[in-house]
Amino acid sequence: MAETAGAFWIAHTYQAQSAADVKAFLVESRIRPAWISSIHAIGSLDLAGYSAMGIPAGCVVYSWPQRVFSGHRVVHTAVRSILLGETEMALLLDSSAAVLLASHIAVGRHNLFPLATFGAFSAFNHSELPLLEKLASSLAVQSPESASPNALLIEGSSLKRPVKKGTRFENAAWVHNPEPDSALAGCCSVLDALFTSGRKHGLAVDVEPGGLTLYTSLERM
Repeated sequence: MAETAGAFWIAHTYQAQSAADVKAFLVESRIRPAWISSIHAIGSLDLAGYSAMGIPAGCVVYSWPQRVFSGHRVVHTAVRSILLGETEMALLLDSSAAVLLASHIAVGRHNLFPLATFGAFSAFNHSELPLLEKLASSLAVQSPESASPNALLIEGSSLKRPVKKGTRFENAAWVHNPEPDSALAGCCSVLDALFTSGRKHGLAVDVEPGGLTLYTSLERM
């Protein structure tokens, strides 16, 4: 896992069904479309609609197939791109949510006020160990300060919710994702839960068929 300092969560919305919705989101967040240097779209994207609202011609657009794999992969790819200096501001979206991420350079240049940063992000296969045990072990290596989250979301099409009692996740509040098919909405829900509770560390987890597990740890600012 790359060092996550320097990638920031700027804003999010659950209204992302059209280019008009996203335009309204950008206006509300005081983000100029010209600042966006990359778009990660899960599912179909109305390119004409986004061009019309001022997304620059040089913006790199990535199109990801819907429901083929966890949206956490898209989040992780966008964060890595920011950390490597390949992009300064990324717009992530699917039919249920839109998220703005930015580099520390963009935060300073545009006087932005981030909502969160990333504690950790990673993937592993938990078939050998119970899910929470393997998750705790991975977090302890990747980001010890995020290893005991205050808010927890675990999703998977055939996954039974694990028992937290007796684990380091025992005191984490379960988070409900109103859009269970959207990992972006899941991350948004975890962050919203942190702001509601006033706590700091949140964790969104998605278990794909076969046991591959992806997680994104968020740190409220």
